[in-house]
Amino acid sequence: MMLLVDAGNSFVKWLPASPGQPLTVQGRCSIERNDLPQHLLSAWRDIPCPEKVVVASVAGNQLADAIRDAADQLWQLQPEFINSQRSFHGLVNDYAEPGRLGVDRLLGMLAAYRELGGPVLVIDCGSAVTVDLVGADGIFLGGVILPGITLACQSLAAGTANIDNCLPDGEIDTLAKTTACLLY
Repeated sequence: MMLLVDAGNSFVKWLPASPGQPLTVQGRCSIERNDLPQHLLSAWRDIPCPEKVVVASVAGNQLADAIRDAADQLWQLQPEFINSQRSFHGLVNDYAEPGRLGVDRLLGMLAAYRELGGPVLVIDCGSAVTVDLVGADGIFLGGVILPGITLACQSLAAGTANIDNCLPDGEIDTLAKTTACLLY
């Protein structure tokens, strides 16, 4: 069993993964937690010792250190951090500087391309919204990164006169029907 960790700009998510088993997120926590290193230790304490810990991170060094420390203290393992590169498991990263493409975007494109076996358009909505295109030959053709809902709302509130707060109170489940709250 491997422990897969996705360290994003808002949350850390993890799941134990075994061959042939469905992938289901087991836990998540905000990266804003003041007690994040201790929280990871507590949350991961009941996970059986994995063969390895594999991490996709766009969240920076402080979070990477917390993940390293937790894996070392719990299982005496050093996590493997995946990095974007020019060629990755059959996908060609044609980014101008391949290492600067977010690894989350690279992995999303790889998963979609492998699943569908042909050209794909991958749209991912999180802290940022990314739109990435992979050609039939597995070459990343380009993409765009835009502010996610929270960042877009903060920008609208700061940069317009008539939109004070467009953040919803709960989950977002429909298209906007008013400019008072653009998100539901």
